[in-house]
Amino acid sequence: MENLSTFLFSGLLFTCLYLSFRLVGRKAANPRLNRMILLTFPVFSLVLGFWPFETQAPISSIQLPELNFATQANQEALSSSNLFYLYFLPGISLLAFKLYRSIQSILNRKSQARHAFSAFGKVYIGDGFKSSEREMVLAHERAHIRQGHGIDLIISCITEMIFWWNPFAYAWSADLKLIHELEADQGVKQFGLAYKKLLLEQALGEEIHFAHSFSVKKHLSQRLKDFNSNPCIMKKKILFYIPILALMIGFSAQVHGQDKPTFNNTVIEVPAEYPGGQEALFSDLTKNFKYPKKALKKGIEGKVFVQFVVDEEGNVTQGKVVRGVDPILDDYALSLLDNLKQWSPGKQKGENVKIAYTLPINFKLPEE
Repeated sequence: MENLSTFLFSGLLFTCLYLSFRLVGRKAANPRLNRMILLTFPVFSLVLGFWPFETQAPISSIQLPELNFATQANQEALSSSNLFYLYFLPGISLLAFKLYRSIQSILNRKSQARHAFSAFGKVYIGDGFKSSEREMVLAHERAHIRQGHGIDLIISCITEMIFWWNPFAYAWSADLKLIHELEADQGVKQFGLAYKKLLLEQALGEEIHFAHSFSVKKHLSQRLKDFNSNPCIMKKKILFYIPILALMIGFSAQVHGQDKPTFNNTVIEVPAEYPGGQEALFSDLTKNFKYPKKALKKGIEGKVFVQFVVDEEGNVTQGKVVRGVDPILDDYALSLLDNLKQWSPGKQKGENVKIAYTLPINFKLPEE
C-alpha cells in the first residue's frame, strides 16, 4: 500500500510539471529543448515520489511484526499484495493493446501506396510518391531515426503504463509526438517551399501519411509556423522551472516527513527488549482481548498502526495512532499499550537511548 500511495503522489507531481509546460514551455520555438524538458517529467516525478527524504527524528524507529486479531491472519497481507499488482494490470493491458494496434497499423500501412513511416530503425515508403516527394519523405523519417524518437516512444509507453489513471499522461504523450514532428521538420528545411507545399497538400485532403502523427491536420498549422522559425536556447523558459522544482522538492520532503508508519528497520546496537521476548509481548497485548462491541455492530475492521517510545529507563511512553481506521478501533488499539510491562532499554555506543516502535494491529471481523 505504501508503494501504491507513492505512485499516486508521483502522478500528482507529474501533473504539476506538465501543467507548467502547458502554461509556458509549450509555445517555445525550440522542439529539441521542449523534448528534453518533457522527457524529464516522468523521471523527476518518480524520483521525488520515491526519494527517501530523511526527517530529523530524535529517536530510532523499529517496525514490529503485525499483530492479528483475525481468524485468517494472512488475508490482509494477501489482499494488499493483490492490490499492488492490480494497480499495474490496467496499465499493462493498455500497453499490450497499443502494441497490438501498432503492429496492426504497420501491416496496414505497408499495403498503402502513399504512406510512409519509420519503425525499428527502418524507413518504409509506399510506391505512390513522386521521386521529389520520396526524397523529402525519406529525409523526414530518417530525422526521426537519427534523433532517437523511437526510444522516446518506449519511454512514453512506460509512462502511460505507470500513470494509466492520469489523463495528463496521455496529453503529455501527444505533445511529445507533436514535438517529434516539429524536430524532424527542422531536419528537412533545405527543401523549403516544396516541403511546405507537401504539408499543405495534406491539409487539403491528399492521401499522405507519415508515422509520428504526420497526418493529424490539427497540428499542421503549428508545424508550418515552426518550420521557418530559428531554434534558440530559451534560457528564460528553463529558469521558469527552477522555482517550480524547488517548490515540488520542498512539498515532497514535507509529505515524506509527516508521521507515518516506518517500515525500514533501523540498525541499533542493542535494541530494547521486552521481558520474555516478542512472544511474551504479543501475549500481554492480547490479554483479555475482546473485539469492541460498537465496531462489531457497525462491521468495522482494518489495520491500525500504533507507535510508542521505549525511553532510556525502559518505560513505554508517547503512545499514539499514526495511521487509523476508525476512532473506535484506534482508541482500543492504543489502550492495549496499558498492558505492557517495563522494557530493558536499548543501547547505542554504550548509552541508553530512546527507541520508537511501530506496531500494526490488524482487526478482522470473524467470518459468518
